[in-house]
Amino acid sequence: MLIREDSTERLGGDLIVARIIDILLVQIIRYWLENCKTDSVGWLMATAHTEIGKVLSSIHERPEEKWTIDSLAKEANISRTKLFITFTKEVGISPIQYLTNWRIDLSKQLLTTNDLSILEIANSVGYESEASFGRVFKKIEKIPPGKFRNNFNQR
Repeated sequence: MLIREDSTERLGGDLIVARIIDILLVQIIRYWLENCKTDSVGWLMATAHTEIGKVLSSIHERPEEKWTIDSLAKEANISRTKLFITFTKEVGISPIQYLTNWRIDLSKQLLTTNDLSILEIANSVGYESEASFGRVFKKIEKIPPGKFRNNFNQR
C-alpha cells in the first residue's frame, strides 16, 4: 500500500503516505516494547514507569530549570533514594547524568541551527554561565561549543 501510494500521484497520496509511515512507526515501537526483554534499559522503557516517566517528561519539557535530585524527586512524588535507584536501573544512568546529556544534545542542535550566542544557548539549556556550559560541553563532546559550531559550519 505504501509503495502504491508513493508511486502514483493521486489526490491525498502524500497524506496517506505520511499516515502509513506514522502507523508503521507506532507498530514497530509497540512490537519492540511488547517483545523486548524485561531487563532492557533505556529511556523509552522508562517512560512506561509512572514516576520515572514523570521525571523524564519534566526534564524534556523544562531542561533550563535548576534541577536537583530533590526537585526531580518532588516532581515524581517519591524519595530521592527511590528516584536515584529506580531511574538508574530503568534508564541506565543517573537522573543528573541524563539531564546533562539531554542539555548537551539540545545545545548541539541549537549550535547548528541558529545564530544564538554561546551564552544564550547555555542559558536556554540550564547553564548560568558560558564557562560552566563550555566545561560540560567539552567534557562530553571533547571540543568546546564554539569549535563544534565552526566544525559543523565548515562542512
